[in-house]
Amino acid sequence: MKEAEKILTNLTKYKLYNKFNEEHNDTGEYSNYCRNMTYLIRLYSGIHEVCYMFAKNLINLHEILSEEKDNDKRCIYFNFWITDHVRKKFNTQWEDTSKIPNILTGFLTVEKFIADDSKNNNCQFNYNSNIDLELWKERKYLYDYIENYDDIKVIINSDGNLCKIYSKYFDNIKELHEKYKGECCNGYSHKCFNLIKLDNLCTSDRFNNKLQCDESNGVAATRTEDDNARDMGELDGSGMSHSALPESIEPDIHTSGDLLSNNTNYYAKLGGSLAFMGILSTFLYLYK
Repeated sequence: MKEAEKILTNLTKYKLYNKFNEEHNDTGEYSNYCRNMTYLIRLYSGIHEVCYMFAKNLINLHEILSEEKDNDKRCIYFNFWITDHVRKKFNTQWEDTSKIPNILTGFLTVEKFIADDSKNNNCQFNYNSNIDLELWKERKYLYDYIENYDDIKVIINSDGNLCKIYSKYFDNIKELHEKYKGECCNGYSHKCFNLIKLDNLCTSDRFNNKLQCDESNGVAATRTEDDNARDMGELDGSGMSHSALPESIEPDIHTSGDLLSNNTNYYAKLGGSLAFMGILSTFLYLYK
């Protein structure tokens, strides 16, 4: 959903995801937790680095997302980050999708290793074989919308272009929410989360209230030709731009020039003829 990225990309809470992508300093510190993932390296280049990031972020979750004081929300951000990170890898780099369950269960094992060392910050990886990466993406869209709702309201009312984009963005969110309600709000489904708290996806009224905004806000007015001419000092005393003279005037100028040239040639030829007649008359008179 490209509309979501355009609207959310610079918002404070949305940028929390970027903190998970920061490089780790000590591979050795996390490699032991990822020993069960080494067999996947030949199929998925860089999978061990992704695993190190997973371990680093889970162990240091409290410090990495110190701006977010709610531990449940920190865990939600973590779960959405890793599933979206893996999804993007398959969209851009990894090809064989048959081992996606192996990768996700591998992360689940890593989380268990970390928990055994009492370093998981009370956050668990919410693996569910019934929730594929595309479904994770859809749920992330819903969560990001309500978490960034107040900031969305501000930016779409200060930028007319984002206001235009918002309308389609909301329509997509509304459609995804209707789907989610049918699966997880009106009864039990195996496609629902069970470890991270997303009750607000069912209870929030923000999915029902489309924000209002003015598409003309922050959009520069179209400049007239006279505005441009005035800035360049091209207006004459009458207020008309020299560059904006009607095209019909220009042919008259050329026409006048042609007439003057034609008249000059005519009188020159006439003068020459009269002189010749005078000489001829004189010659005939003398001959007689």
